[in-house]
Amino acid sequence: MRDRILPLVMAVWCAAACNAQGVQREQLVMTIGGGGGFTTLTSSIDSLGTGGAETGAVRFAVAYAITDKWSIGVHYDRIGTDRTSSATESLRFTTYMIEGVYRPWIGERGAVELQLAFGPSLMALKPWGQGLPMKAQSTALAFGARYLRMFSGTVGGFIGVDHAASRSANVTDYNGQQISDADNNALKIEWNSQRITAGLMVRF
Repeated sequence: MRDRILPLVMAVWCAAACNAQGVQREQLVMTIGGGGGFTTLTSSIDSLGTGGAETGAVRFAVAYAITDKWSIGVHYDRIGTDRTSSATESLRFTTYMIEGVYRPWIGERGAVELQLAFGPSLMALKPWGQGLPMKAQSTALAFGARYLRMFSGTVGGFIGVDHAASRSANVTDYNGQQISDADNNALKIEWNSQRITAGLMVRF
C-alpha cells in the first residue's frame, strides 16, 4: 500500500507546484495597459524634429508559452503626443511586432519577463496649418522588461519598461507622394521612445 500511496502523493504535489507558477507551459497570456514616457524624432528638416517629447502609450499583447521559460507572441503599441516642436501639431506612432519573451524568474504568483520584438512602424505627423498628416513607414526594434503578478487564478496585473527605435524612413504626404526638403532631397525621419506602462493581464 505504501508503494502505491507515495507515487500518488508525489504526483499531486508536483501538479500543485506547477499550477502555482505565475506562468507555465501551454498558457496563453494577454495583457492590455497604458502609460507614458518620452519620444525623440529626428528629421532632415530640423523644425519637425523633437527631443524628449512627453508621450502617452497604449499597449496590447498576446503570447503563448511554448515552455515555462519561453513565449512567442505579438504586440501592438500606439504612441502619441500633442506636445512636440513648434512646427508640429500632433505626432503618432503605431507598431505591430512579433515578440519573443524569456522569463528568468517565475514565482508562485508572479514572473519577470524580458522581451525582444521587431515589426513594422507607422508614423502620422501633422504640422500646424496642414489639414492631413504626413506619413512614414519603416521597421522598428523594441526590447523591455516587466513584472507580472496574479490576483487570482486567471486575472493579474503588470508593470513594465520599454524602449523602441525605428530605422530611417522617407516621409510622404497623405496620398503617398514623397516630400522633399529645400534642397530637393527626400525628407527622412527616425524615432526612438522610452516608456513605462501598467495594466491588466489574463492567463488562460
